[in-house]
Amino acid sequence: MNLFYAFCGGAFGAMLGGSAAFALTGVFCAISMAALFGGTDASFLHTAVAFGPMMLPAVSYAGGATAAHYARWRGYVPYGEGHNTNRALMTLGKPDVILFGGCVGMLGWVCNSLMTTIGLGAIMDTSAAYIWLITLGLKMILDREVFSRPDEQSARLGRFHRRAKAWQDTMTRPFDMVLCGGVIAGFAACCTWEVLASESDAVRQYGVFLPFTVSCIVLVLGQGQTKVPTTHHITLCASYAVASGGSVLWGVAAGIAATLAGDFLGRAFHVHGDVYICPAAMAIVVVSLLTMGVLPALNAYALPDVLIGCILAVAMLLSAWLQHRDSKASEPSLPT
Repeated sequence: MNLFYAFCGGAFGAMLGGSAAFALTGVFCAISMAALFGGTDASFLHTAVAFGPMMLPAVSYAGGATAAHYARWRGYVPYGEGHNTNRALMTLGKPDVILFGGCVGMLGWVCNSLMTTIGLGAIMDTSAAYIWLITLGLKMILDREVFSRPDEQSARLGRFHRRAKAWQDTMTRPFDMVLCGGVIAGFAACCTWEVLASESDAVRQYGVFLPFTVSCIVLVLGQGQTKVPTTHHITLCASYAVASGGSVLWGVAAGIAATLAGDFLGRAFHVHGDVYICPAAMAIVVVSLLTMGVLPALNAYALPDVLIGCILAVAMLLSAWLQHRDSKASEPSLPT
């Protein structure tokens, strides 16, 4: 039955579009958290729905994102629409697109379950790992490429130059990324810290996803073409750091790392080509492995907060200097 549910979840993601399906995951999380805070045991909404075989991002979002790529590969939509995870693919009238999404969702549930069984779920976000692997794998199979050829401007400037094509063009300057990532991560880390202090076992167990639900629901605004930032990689990684034994400052550091990782990996794998290899998912994989696996193994969370605060301060100052230097260099020279 779980396989059948996962097939329906992946097909549902293809029908609505990956972004809409992902936002619904956050909605179910929010309903569950509201019930838990009210004293009602609604944990089944987490385990069976939001992160179960129907709405787990490795199921519903992966189904929608890969179905868009498949539709472009089949020629049902023009080049450029393989990136579009906002499009409801049921409007194409092509049953094979929906079936393809269902198969990807079913495979996502199997792979996520296997990774959890062998213990990877304790040291990394396995759902995000599957999203990265399946989208990159299909890009290699269907498009015969990994990184894609950059456009003319990006090729001239360099793939990783600030003015080259980026995933979120509103957060490409150094200080902007550190500041915005730190503020969003600070919100998430503080929320997680307070939730983990709850007397309710259920709230402590599932409260790590509270900031994540806020980020997901904000994406609903994006369905109306409002330009909203994608932040769930920042909030989720900050929460992972706090829940794994770190302080609020560790959460801020994790969120900044996720912001930088999303920009870097997005330029490497996502922005060139025509398949949505989710930069947020890639950032979550890398930073969750650090916060849940590497740092606890090294006992890094035992470092004093003063040291972490100093590192964050240096990062802020360095990024501000880099941004100021870059802006001065880009100013046109005045005629003498």
